[in-house]
Amino acid sequence: VKIKNKIIYDKIKNIYELYANNLKDLYVLCMDDDFRVKWVKIDKIYKHPAFNRKLLKIKTKTGREITITPDHSLLVLDEDNFVFYPCKAEEIKIGAIVPVVQKISKEEHPTQVQKLLEVKNYLPFDIQLEEKNGRLKIKDGKRYYLQNDFPAKIKIDENSAYFFGLYLAEGSVYVDSLKRYTVDISCESEVLAQRASVFLKVHKIKAKIDKNIRIQNKILGLFLLHNFGGVDIRIKGKGKCASCKVVPNFIFNQDEKVIASFLRGYVDGDGYVARSGIVCASVSLDLINTINFLFQILGFKTYLRRKEKGKKDVFVLYLPIDQMRRYLRIIGSADKEKIKRIINLYNKFKSQKKHQDFNDIIPASTFISKEIEKEHLKKVNKYKIVEKNCCPICLLPVIDYGYYSLVSEEKIKRYYCKECDLYLSEKKISQEKTKAAVLDRDNLGRFYSGFVPWNKGLRQKTLTYGRKEFLKILNKHNIKSEKLLSIAHSDIIFDKVVEIKEIDYDGYVYDFVVPKFENFASGFGNIITHNTASFAGQQETYLNVNEKDLLEKIKYCFASLFTD
Repeated sequence: VKIKNKIIYDKIKNIYELYANNLKDLYVLCMDDDFRVKWVKIDKIYKHPAFNRKLLKIKTKTGREITITPDHSLLVLDEDNFVFYPCKAEEIKIGAIVPVVQKISKEEHPTQVQKLLEVKNYLPFDIQLEEKNGRLKIKDGKRYYLQNDFPAKIKIDENSAYFFGLYLAEGSVYVDSLKRYTVDISCESEVLAQRASVFLKVHKIKAKIDKNIRIQNKILGLFLLHNFGGVDIRIKGKGKCASCKVVPNFIFNQDEKVIASFLRGYVDGDGYVARSGIVCASVSLDLINTINFLFQILGFKTYLRRKEKGKKDVFVLYLPIDQMRRYLRIIGSADKEKIKRIINLYNKFKSQKKHQDFNDIIPASTFISKEIEKEHLKKVNKYKIVEKNCCPICLLPVIDYGYYSLVSEEKIKRYYCKECDLYLSEKKISQEKTKAAVLDRDNLGRFYSGFVPWNKGLRQKTLTYGRKEFLKILNKHNIKSEKLLSIAHSDIIFDKVVEIKEIDYDGYVYDFVVPKFENFASGFGNIITHNTASFAGQQETYLNVNEKDLLEKIKYCFASLFTD
């Protein structure tokens, strides 16, 4: 969500508890009528009981997931008319097309960029701090003055962003029996360690740097645990931080260069170059979900997967091969070997004649076919100008009426003038020929000889298009249809449902009410879901009211039955 122009990633349960009674500046991502993803102010948040119920977990082809009640609606594509309509989850079939967020328009990114952090505001509230000469120490004992200090303010720039990204990929925080905090970034690379150490040197933070980075600093350790994910107490030894990691909220509210540097640090540490592109994996769903959101802010196309690995699920993010050139231009890498592998991979991709993408597609639609035909016919002559024989009396065109033979066995062409009701030989008709317009096809739609069909070189059939192929067709034929262009340049992926399964649930479910567009992005990877704030879902809220509020709640109750 976005609150007072700042993006915040949190569970909807926490958002409800914090903001249900104060929705003044609360926004969610939604899809508009032109398939653009934008921030829209919400009207309401509702909380519904769902104790001892079966919920539906829906997965898509690109790896997005959402868990909802059977009577909650998703948006499903009506392929014939190419519009989305709300469909209850229990009625959705495998193969249905649903919208998922691919990118967020640049103009939708917050304009207030947070460049300086007051560190004390990002630490646990119950610790005592001492600030001296712009440096902080924690007052937790008689000898607290011996601990390494930390800057009171951190500048959020490309250097700090790279350090934080690398920490998310390869870092951990260890606390010993004496409550000493050690930050360890095991990147096993002198190049990466030196690049990340720029932040430490600028802020005068003591560290041991070789192939890895090791920092003994209590404030930094608490800062990282408090903002980048805590410790999973169920895990002993290494990996305690891994399943709890998440991108901190202050990173979402940076400019594109800082976000790119953060992703550079993360991918340098955790990403590897595979045959299909760049791959990142984590046991933390929240981490992959928030990393994916950063890629969406920068306009990158991503695919997600959940894989079972022993008792844990591993969440995987794929940056497909056709994104590699843009990745190097916008994000890049501090690792020269990784840059070489990316370049080689992209060159191999470009050398192929066909570049098929089976995920980012434009679904088959009779609407698209008809719209292309309508646009193309504007540029094609439906008529052909021909010369015609004419009647010598009325000077109107005559029609062929066969031949008749003379005694000399000579055949003479015969014509008929409908206007004069007169049969004429070719010798008697006017020697002058007039020009007339002839339609290009007959009443069955078949083209006459000599006419070029409107769809020559153009795919008219209701076929599935790759997005890039679809754009090529529009550009090649200079098609200006606003609807087709909005589809081609949409901020969403037209994703296909591949799995629906029931899961047990015992608790509450939540719902936003978004005016006008009536949808919002939710779930793993941001699936666009319909806001199903129906009377049935609201009746508990509306019936448990006092006499004073009764009339107002009845108004809301009836209003919920209708949409614009």
